[in-house]
Amino acid sequence: MPGSEPRNLAAVAQRLAGAVRSAGTLALEASRKPVKSWVKAQNSPVSEVDIAVDALLKARLEAMPWVREAEIERLLPDTIFVRLDERQPLAFWQRQGKLVLIDRDGYEIYDLKGNKKSEFKAGSKTSSGDLTGADTMTDLHFANFIAGIRTGAKLNAPIEVGNVSVTILQLSNIAWKVNRELKLDNKNGKILGDAEAMKGWGREYEKGWEPKI
Repeated sequence: MPGSEPRNLAAVAQRLAGAVRSAGTLALEASRKPVKSWVKAQNSPVSEVDIAVDALLKARLEAMPWVREAEIERLLPDTIFVRLDERQPLAFWQRQGKLVLIDRDGYEIYDLKGNKKSEFKAGSKTSSGDLTGADTMTDLHFANFIAGIRTGAKLNAPIEVGNVSVTILQLSNIAWKVNRELKLDNKNGKILGDAEAMKGWGREYEKGWEPKI
């Protein structure tokens, strides 16, 4: 778990211990009735209880907000290997007393006490972790925006919210390009006292293709 903080490791240990206890209860109850079993490669046995226990451990760990994916491997008789793939947030956004965690798999909204209030998931793990925007989360946003135009579907990211999110990214790109800190007008987001940086606010369009509002 690259970059994990001690509190995260402690949380994982606590969550895993609770899941193991639940898995033990599940296995005990399952042993009281006939259990299907198979033999894998190298004469390694596996039963439906093994599969259910692994699924329970995986689900419990993946329920932690910062865990993107968990892999469970058991070495009989008494060892469990856990590999965690952490979420890599693209942004933390505080709005109206709530904290929004955004990554390429969707977003989760928490109140300031750390309680999750709502979420939006892409439906499956995104196909890319790069920074090009070529992933399923972006595709879903495009599809939702087009549906909003065609049928009036409710937007997952309202125009005014999307504008703020994209403007922040564009301003970050401008700051990186000019290699200095930018001072902004907090009413409209425009750059103050820096004509060179402000050139990145817009672009020249071919005649007839200028956006009109």
